[in-house]
Amino acid sequence: MTFEDAENILRAAGFSVKRHPDASQAKDPNRAIDWYVVGAAIDPFVERLLGKVEVYVGLYPDSPGDYTIVKDVKGYFLIAQL
Repeated sequence: MTFEDAENILRAAGFSVKRHPDASQAKDPNRAIDWYVVGAAIDPFVERLLGKVEVYVGLYPDSPGDYTIVKDVKGYFLIAQL
């Protein structure tokens, strides 16, 4: 699937999708391991009196800086209690 299609699907599902990471981050020795991943989130996904649930998705490119095809997708839920 193309990155553009994946990002459009996530936006249509209510996610806020971050911009593609800048290639200059590759030179930063303090960068995150997955600095090149495009992140998307729904925060809050569910909100209750004593907490909330957040949903996060990461779109992984075939190689850092190549945002044409999605190689992998990872997602998780975060449950935050107040």
